[in-house]
Amino acid sequence: MSIKAQYKRIFGVGPTGMAITGIIWFVFYFTEKALGIPPINMSTTFRMIGLVVLLLDAVYLLGGGIFVLLKNGWGNRLVIEGPFRFIRHPFYSALIYSATGSLALWLYSWGLIISAIPLTIFWSWNVIREENYMLNKFGNKYRRYMEVTGQFFPTRKYIDRENQHNNTK
Repeated sequence: MSIKAQYKRIFGVGPTGMAITGIIWFVFYFTEKALGIPPINMSTTFRMIGLVVLLLDAVYLLGGGIFVLLKNGWGNRLVIEGPFRFIRHPFYSALIYSATGSLALWLYSWGLIISAIPLTIFWSWNVIREENYMLNKFGNKYRRYMEVTGQFFPTRKYIDRENQHNNTK
């Protein structure tokens, strides 16, 4: 396997996407400052609770994702356990929502909260190449996985399936 193919198997579209995410954060944060938009006004307690929740989410998505990928050969097998059980792209979800939300709370930034909208659009487009790679590699098994899991959030189909499964126990 070539170095490029190994890189694609391990990292997918992540490095490029992370760089563009940083640029989007930068643009939205400094545009907010340039426009003189007042900072988010919230109590320290609420801010800390929000930061803890978002950071715990990120730890689960990133740590759990890394753990199950390492356990399963990172890109050699289709992984549908751990955070991948709920969503197809837990690393990118952590970046889009957990990291963006944490930064917004940390910096009291409305601009960073709003940046989640273009980030979601960008990442939905950016992961198409990775999903095509996965479809080519894993075929119908990945197609069925796509039908019941969302890119970045659990889908209603997944929640209904889990409720049905839990009710039959």
